[in-house]
Amino acid sequence: MLPSEVLTKVWLSAFVLLFGYCCVALQIPSLAGLLYYLISTQQYSNVLLFNWRKCTNERLKPHKKLYFSIRMKKQALTLFLILAFTNSAFMQTKTYSYLAIGDSYTIGESVPPSKNFPNQTAALLKKAGISITEPTIIAKTGWTTDELQEQLSRTRLAGPFDFVTLLIGVNNQYRGRSAEEYAKQFEELLQQALDYAGVKTNHVIVLSIPDWGITPFAEGRDRKQIAKEIDLYNSINERISKQYKVHYINITPFTREAATDKTLVAKDGLHPSAKDYARWAEKVKEVMMNELK
Repeated sequence: MLPSEVLTKVWLSAFVLLFGYCCVALQIPSLAGLLYYLISTQQYSNVLLFNWRKCTNERLKPHKKLYFSIRMKKQALTLFLILAFTNSAFMQTKTYSYLAIGDSYTIGESVPPSKNFPNQTAALLKKAGISITEPTIIAKTGWTTDELQEQLSRTRLAGPFDFVTLLIGVNNQYRGRSAEEYAKQFEELLQQALDYAGVKTNHVIVLSIPDWGITPFAEGRDRKQIAKEIDLYNSINERISKQYKVHYINITPFTREAATDKTLVAKDGLHPSAKDYARWAEKVKEVMMNELK
């Protein structure tokens, strides 16, 4: 389905093309005269329905030529409109922008750049016929919420962006930061994300924190405790996301499937593989497509 903005411009294009055709092919001076006749004699129904025999006024006779011209060119006009509408329907009228902010899960540590979830999302959108720029990614392996904030304060971004995704918090949990600190800083980051999206809440998407406790990297650690803390952090970012009425995608269950499917883990034994990122990208793409309808 085409975005509403595209459909609107398709209809406008069809109207402009039709008007242009009338001006050139249907002799606009005669058409103007016919409109004048309608206003002055009020024989609207007869003229519009081409009931020329009922139009006895002598002033109408010169415009009968226009009527026959319309009949002769009916097939050509129909074909012209079909071609014009078909071409317009496939014209992309807007190129969308996308900002992804976060940590290693956003840049796609240990997978090719084209396989991280922001770039896979963009690829899916392009496949669906949506024109979108290469995602702007502000993320780095190891960043906590405050480190992301610091980087954003030093970065000038050419916004607003049509879509913004935010995924942050795993390094807060890994370093043993408090949940209270995370809640405060995550809310501030979400407010920044909203600013980047032009305060369009439905164009901001928050992703939950993956559970790294099921990966080989967590061998010898308390996996249940890691899961418990991840769940606590995710309950915080989900609550705040709902408070601000932004989209929230829970990808944590996907990452926990890696406990039995090692193809979902990258070669470093810690981060998700391109296969897992593809599932995230599909979810993000669905949200974006729904907003473009």
